[in-house]
Amino acid sequence: VQKLLTLIATGLLPVVSLLALLFIVTLPFTGLEAISARVSAAGLLSTLTLMLLLLVAIVNEPQKRVFPYPRVLRGMISASLCVAPIYMLLAGWALWVRIQQYGWTPDRLYGALTVSVLLVWSFGYLIGLLRRGRDPGEWQGKVILSVSLLTLVILLLLASPVLDVWRISVNSHMARYHSGKITADQISLYMLDHSGKPGQEALKSLRDDEAFTQNRKRNRKLMTFLQRNKVSPTADDLARVVMIAPGSQKPDAAFWAFVKEQSYSDDSCLEPDACVLVSQDLNGDGQPEQVLYNFIVAESQVYGLKEGKWTQKAFARLPDGFSKTQLLHAIAGHRLDSAPKAWRDIIVDGQRLDVDYYNE
Repeated sequence: VQKLLTLIATGLLPVVSLLALLFIVTLPFTGLEAISARVSAAGLLSTLTLMLLLLVAIVNEPQKRVFPYPRVLRGMISASLCVAPIYMLLAGWALWVRIQQYGWTPDRLYGALTVSVLLVWSFGYLIGLLRRGRDPGEWQGKVILSVSLLTLVILLLLASPVLDVWRISVNSHMARYHSGKITADQISLYMLDHSGKPGQEALKSLRDDEAFTQNRKRNRKLMTFLQRNKVSPTADDLARVVMIAPGSQKPDAAFWAFVKEQSYSDDSCLEPDACVLVSQDLNGDGQPEQVLYNFIVAESQVYGLKEGKWTQKAFARLPDGFSKTQLLHAIAGHRLDSAPKAWRDIIVDGQRLDVDYYNE
């Protein structure tokens, strides 16, 4: 197997070396921007350099002082090794530009570590080429040993809190937000939700950020992510936590069971000061409906009895900034009322047609 791999590498090395030289020749005419528009420039340069260095390590056996090629091909391979450090410097620069523009992510952190290893490796081989008159095999062994130890140290650091990729990524993202480099709308809640414990802590911090939560749509989306990883509350939990407004009727257990089954946002009612239940007759039949105000998602759900069973009658969006305090003050001041709709249903020959009006 080793001989087969060496044979394959021996055939591939001149091809990869030629590609490396052609790439560096055409790069001034194309530029990194043209490459970055289609693929990752840092990724492409790192891949090409890694292929070159691996093939050199396989072909250049310790017992051989020179490459097993004609003189022209040996010169081409040596030239490609000379430009390998340039590739890695360009890859590092391209990666740093992305980091300055968009911050750290796990992929960019892994990319930066990969570039660092390849930079050490390529410079090690370059120094070996410049050390004329000395055994290149011995120097290559030292370079590979150093690169192996460096890779091992990086892997150990990645497995420790020192290089926690999720913590670094989340801190970078939130630092860009707090510094004003990105707006509240540009915060990636999806990325934070998938970034482990650091991401969850960042989501919780946004819940207390007035600049972020002042937008109702953003706040609703945030609460969706926060509630996703929580244990769903039981009907008894809702009955215990939700505040019953003064003067309102306390519903039976069947009501809470129905709310638990029907409402997608009932999880948020476990948050402090999140929900208030108000009894209010909205159809003039003398039987009050139950209106569940949820200030987290800025909605109110209307429930009523039909043939002895609870049903969901309607829902309404709450105004921006509407709070529990405002609702309780309105109830205490007897300023909670209802208004008849301006548009009516149609009656044809005694039969009523329920009309759903648009934008009314």
